[in-house]
Amino acid sequence: MRVKNQILMILAMTTWGGAWVCGKAVSHDLNFQELAFVRFLLAFLFSVPPVLLFRKSLRIDNETIKKIIIGSLFYTVYSQFFFLGVARGSAGLGGLLVHTLIPIITFSATMFLSRIRIHLLEASGLIMGFAGTLIILRIWSIDLEQLLRTGNLFFLISAFLWSGLTINSEKAQEKVSIWVFSFYLNGFSAILQFLFAAPIGIGDLFPVTISFWAYMIYLSLFSSVLATAVYFYAAKLLGPHKASVFTFLVPTSTIILSWIFLKEIPETSTLIGGCISITAVYLVQYTKKPMANVAVISE
Repeated sequence: MRVKNQILMILAMTTWGGAWVCGKAVSHDLNFQELAFVRFLLAFLFSVPPVLLFRKSLRIDNETIKKIIIGSLFYTVYSQFFFLGVARGSAGLGGLLVHTLIPIITFSATMFLSRIRIHLLEASGLIMGFAGTLIILRIWSIDLEQLLRTGNLFFLISAFLWSGLTINSEKAQEKVSIWVFSFYLNGFSAILQFLFAAPIGIGDLFPVTISFWAYMIYLSLFSSVLATAVYFYAAKLLGPHKASVFTFLVPTSTIILSWIFLKEIPETSTLIGGCISITAVYLVQYTKKPMANVAVISE
């Protein structure tokens, strides 16, 4: 993977780290179904400029449409559980749970579906990433009841949904640009989510507070459109299993951001866990995947 792509992936994971904080901030402003709809609607609108800027054709075949619709189902339910989870559980704990499990689930599913062998370095990386996150989480100080609280169970389900979406994204991009894929994915997801939000009533759907819109723009533009597009494109370049390993960086990035902007000094164990997680990503990416041509994310 080229250095430029690696930098973009690190920035994308950092953006996702901030998304958990933003999600928690708006989780009580609206019903979780309404929040998911607002996020998808804004993400769809923000998906239009890249398509126009790069002059991408929106013509796609029926097979690709089916794949994107399936992906939209995963994405819609994932987003619902995201807002439901941060409202009832811990945003920090949830982010750690989801982004720790995503690589492990994706690797397992890819090995089963595609008959891909896992290399020693990849296995070592997965184990180290899991261990690093447990250290960041300070698992020895958390009881089982806290870990399995209702809100956090939604996060566990979210990890399986995102893994399915990751694998689906690689298949759906076989014939379309990442920006066209993002356009349709967010568009179909907005339509599906509207079906869930409409029965609740959308007459007073949009709060007028500036902070609400600032958080939602971050969640839709920077997280759902830009960062997620980088991630899905990496899934196309590297395969979903290797791209998913970058999510081990999300907890570490959240800690670094809190250190810089919130002056929250991390504990020694947290720094050790973060270093282990970073090493885990390097180990998995070090294992080469045969590729005819690796492009730079610029579509």
